Amino acid sequence: MFGQYGWLISVMGVSLVSPPAAATWSENRNVVHFQGDLFFTLPGAFSVNTITFDLGLTAGTIIELRWGQNLQRFTAKAAVIGGNDLPTGSNWASVMAILQANYYLANDFTLALNGNTITLTAKVKGIQYNFTSYTFASGTVTNSTFGIAPTKIQNHGVVLECQIKSGTTYETIYAERIPFVGGAFAQIDISKLLHAELTPDMPSSWRSFSPIRHQKSWKKYRLKFAEAGAEAGAPTITSDYIVMGGGTGHETGIDTTPFEWVIGTNSNEDKALRFGSTNRWLQVDEPQFLTWVAIRQPYASVQLRVRVEYADNTIQAVFPDYTEIGGVAMYERIMWDVSFFGLNIPAINTTKGVLSYYVSVWGNGAQVSREYRYILDYAPRTSKRYFLYLNSLGAWDSFCAYGEASGEVRFTSERIEVPLPTQYDSSQGTLADSNTTSQHGATVATGYQTAYQISMLEDFQLSRYKYLYENPTTIRPIVLTMDPLPTGTDGQNLYSHTFQYQHAYKNNKFDGKQ
Repeated sequence: MFGQYGWLISVMGVSLVSPPAAATWSENRNVVHFQGDLFFTLPGAFSVNTITFDLGLTAGTIIELRWGQNLQRFTAKAAVIGGNDLPTGSNWASVMAILQANYYLANDFTLALNGNTITLTAKVKGIQYNFTSYTFASGTVTNSTFGIAPTKIQNHGVVLECQIKSGTTYETIYAERIPFVGGAFAQIDISKLLHAELTPDMPSSWRSFSPIRHQKSWKKYRLKFAEAGAEAGAPTITSDYIVMGGGTGHETGIDTTPFEWVIGTNSNEDKALRFGSTNRWLQVDEPQFLTWVAIRQPYASVQLRVRVEYADNTIQAVFPDYTEIGGVAMYERIMWDVSFFGLNIPAINTTKGVLSYYVSVWGNGAQVSREYRYILDYAPRTSKRYFLYLNSLGAWDSFCAYGEASGEVRFTSERIEVPLPTQYDSSQGTLADSNTTSQHGATVATGYQTAYQISMLEDFQLSRYKYLYENPTTIRPIVLTMDPLPTGTDGQNLYSHTFQYQHAYKNNKFDGKQ
């Protein structure tokens, strides 16, 4: 396999026949396969026995063939009548034909005639097929090759360590013996092991932040493995692989890699880690982000390029005054603030009104992503609310709900019974509230959206990390009530969805209004 996949990695005893892709999603399947070179410590041997005739058989000569729990006795006779009667004289072919016709011999051995010697080779390896030596009047029965059964390796498997890179050192997050099954094969899905080590990369402020090079949601890892029997063998260590937070759905394929999802027909068609078309409508104060992966090569420098479309239909292209990002590694993931104010679009030309702006990623002086257009929505949205969420691809995204909302506070408590003292007054009761908590939330309408915009809310509801955006420095974690999401009705062009959210924490004390 080529490109994004590694080669077969092998050491004496065990091979990594299906290594991870060079970069994988943490929530997609990442199965590695191992194969042992040897299943047995001793291969064993087939028993080889011989009957050698020095002279012709005379009447009354007895030949005993004894192996395991079997005993077959043959007698030379002038007239062959029974199944264990042998002809007298030197007709060895006739003798072998009679031996071949014997059920027990034919079941356990393959017979061959070479001159005056009949060779019986066991069909199965094992000590029970060795003949006991026997001498008769005109020859001998001997065991020429001692048969022995193969010996299996005890507790045969592979010892595997999965190690996450932290700085210049590696931390072992998994170390187990995986037994071989079906011969000498073993496999394990390491995605959940790696996913547990990742957390989202978040800016300290959600507007005008410097580009973020992912470190918490993007990690290097390696595998260390060895064949294991009674003792572990000499280990081998793989080169580094990349795991990044995120994953893809069933229809896209749960084995899909970042390379396969992002790659376009050429570099200026490579996708950023976001869903939807290349066009988005945007409020001027709406948070907006773009996350890109260096999927094709390392880059000496990477930066954003912006083209601004003005009300007079002119377009001005600029590279914003960001610090140019240098030394971008293969598969590195970078996030930019591409909001209207985050890019400081108004300052590019203060004399013109802005209709839209275009954003693309450039590396080493060439375009290395699609160009994304943000069309400004100047319509007054008095009830707008912004929500942030980590999308399925592991990148931050946002949406605006501008329908009306109604807030509420929900309370939970435990009712306890308090015994009254013998002497009590009317201020004392027998019931009290205990462990009372409050939880704020709201019911929100999205406002009218296209069917595709509404469908994007599925990604929002699936997200583990969801926030109500209040301002660039204040976001509140929320959880959703999982109501059905309408995905379309024949003949309709615009849709609205109402959903409920609650703060992802509870209070047992009142904060008040400062």
